[in-house]
Amino acid sequence: MERVKRYKRELVILLLFLGVAFIFWSSIPLQRHFYEFVEPVQRFTAENQFLGISLFVLLGVLSTMFMPFSSYPLVPVMTAIWGPHLTFGLLMLGWLIGGVIAYGIAYFAGYPLVRSLVKPNELDRYTRMLEGRTGFWLVLLFRTVTPSEVGSYTLGVLRYHFSKYLIITLISELPVAYFGVYASHALLTEQRVLLIGLVVGGIVMWVSIAYLFRKAFQVRNPSMTFLNLARFIQSYTTNAKTDPRTAERIVAHITNPEGVVVELGTGDGNITKALLSRLGNRARLFAFEISQDEIESLKSIRDPRLVIVNADARKVRAELAARGVAEADFVVSSLPVTHWKRSNLAAFHSDIAELIGHRGAFINLCHTSYYLRYQLFQKFFRAVEHRISFRIPFPLSITLLRRR
Repeated sequence: MERVKRYKRELVILLLFLGVAFIFWSSIPLQRHFYEFVEPVQRFTAENQFLGISLFVLLGVLSTMFMPFSSYPLVPVMTAIWGPHLTFGLLMLGWLIGGVIAYGIAYFAGYPLVRSLVKPNELDRYTRMLEGRTGFWLVLLFRTVTPSEVGSYTLGVLRYHFSKYLIITLISELPVAYFGVYASHALLTEQRVLLIGLVVGGIVMWVSIAYLFRKAFQVRNPSMTFLNLARFIQSYTTNAKTDPRTAERIVAHITNPEGVVVELGTGDGNITKALLSRLGNRARLFAFEISQDEIESLKSIRDPRLVIVNADARKVRAELAARGVAEADFVVSSLPVTHWKRSNLAAFHSDIAELIGHRGAFINLCHTSYYLRYQLFQKFFRAVEHRISFRIPFPLSITLLRRR
């Protein structure tokens, strides 16, 4: 039983991949929509072969240097057009070039510039982690587990030997690219046994790597995800990333600039900054965040109106009551609550409804319309306004709600 609990995440990922494959194989309309999207891309790449290849490689370069960019979502499309072998080669080429550029920036520009490209607290943590641990196999474990851009910048700052870095980067990126391309090929050609083998093999490999990393670096929960695909999806399906335009759409709902505003889950801080720019001098913004990395980023915002609350958002009423706040004019939430237990979600919604009363409003962000149809959601709120912000790859729902 303990073993099942320990690897619950890996089992969920396995079932998710197989579920997506089954839906794709059994849905003629879904396949039709996919190939309708592929067709214009195929025409473009056929008419502009060099430009198409260059753009794909460039996206691969950017995806290893900056977190918002990723060439992974395009892998199934390009595999359908170019086949697995060419797509695999171009994907690896882009990732290697990007890794070399990121390493070079950190190596020659040094620590001050890199701190502006990645979160300083992450960079500090990883550089401390590698102090005195520069053996080839330890660095390979580190490079495999950490996000591509952070690992490259960290090793550049530490001036790690370039030839070893290049070999390590090649080895660490190979399985990620191989899985993405050939799993896509297996999915599109309905090679069920191959797809299952790739998914199971990938999970076993990464569980083993996580175990070795924990042992080597004495880290309880290493910052790793499943073949970088989960890392990309997570950045768009939680509160981690919000583009400035979406943040402006959210704060446009704030009609009382001098009131009390509560933000649940600050993510990258874009919504927090937009809220502060919208609020008046007498307003107060209570930002709830449990991630220590995000809290350190929030502390860099020097604003007396901002109150950082290091607590679980499910305790929002109790935490606010302890600070003398009984009601809020607006609650802004980008928490990924659709995976919560029904009892926890019901209690959370009840607390938010009590907190905003009949005069306040609840501004909710979510990447799935299923949340709006959820029975417990409709029990406490009525939708006043609903908008879709089209983001790649997942549209974002922004809903203004009032208490029933």
